[in-house]
Amino acid sequence: MIPRGRSGRFGRYAMWTPATRRQHGRTGLQHETDLTDAEWRLVEPLLPEPPGTGRPLAWSLREILNAIFYVLRGDPMGPAAN
Repeated sequence: MIPRGRSGRFGRYAMWTPATRRQHGRTGLQHETDLTDAEWRLVEPLLPEPPGTGRPLAWSLREILNAIFYVLRGDPMGPAAN
């Protein structure tokens, strides 16, 4: 059963319960845009395998995606914030 919240824009049900906050929490990540382990398990099978030839990757694909998401979201402490 979903706990009842205030009536309003999203209906009669609370969007964030203690259980959903734990499930979707971003604690322990370097940046809030970093992938959680659960998100990485969903994304990883969709990525291509690194090629067997050539120079090895300097960073993992997970770190590359984390950097892309960080840049796409925008750095709130960057030069544009000044």
